[in-house]
Amino acid sequence: MITNAYHEILYIGQTDNLCRRMKEHLKDSRIIQPTAIGRATWFYFVEIVGSSPKDAEDRLLFEYVAKNGHRPVLNRIGP
Repeated sequence: MITNAYHEILYIGQTDNLCRRMKEHLKDSRIIQPTAIGRATWFYFVEIVGSSPKDAEDRLLFEYVAKNGHRPVLNRIGP
C-alpha cells in the first residue's frame, strides 16, 4: 500500500518483488505527482499467508471500496 503523510491509502497492489515494484512506481510520473488527498510519501506492506497475492489484493481493494465507496485514487489511473 502507498499512503500520503497522514497514512490515507492512495494505492493498493501486489507484487512478488517489492523492491522492483517500488522502483517502477517511482519512475511513473502519475504516481509521484500530488493527488487530491496528497502526495505518495510512505508505503507499507502486508504479508498475507494462505491466499494468492491477487486474492489478497482483491480482498484489500474490496474492503477499501466497501468503506470509502471508491477505489484508492492511484488505483483509478490507467496503465
